[in-house]
Amino acid sequence: MFHEAASSGHPDACFNIGFLHQIKQNPSHYRLAACWYSKSTQNSRTLYHLAQMYFKGLGVFQDRETGLRYLHEAAIHGDTEAQSSFSRKELGKIYYQKAQRLEENLEFEGAFKYFLQAMDFNNPDACHKIGLYYLEGIYAQKI
Repeated sequence: MFHEAASSGHPDACFNIGFLHQIKQNPSHYRLAACWYSKSTQNSRTLYHLAQMYFKGLGVFQDRETGLRYLHEAAIHGDTEAQSSFSRKELGKIYYQKAQRLEENLEFEGAFKYFLQAMDFNNPDACHKIGLYYLEGIYAQKI
């Protein structure tokens, strides 16, 4: 049942199949887990598990930078375990950087939301950006 849903691209099914392979704790199954996880990178739990696999070199080449990138994305997508890996200041910075990338692509709605999240983590630059958005009327009602 999971295979059918996963084959059609359902992210939760891909995660479940990957997780079932990962818990077997066997090198060939780790490779399969990484393969299934990589098909479901919009799922925060998947991103967290994929990060751990890269940190430990399970089924993939050990790569701390890639692991950290996946851990950041998992935190941004709301994974609480990933978020607990970072301080409030680091999370504010992560959200701020994500907002900047969206802003550069003129995706102001998404950027505004991430600036708000960064502001919740006491990021002063995000507070400034939110003020500018309101001042200029960019995705916020002009004041």
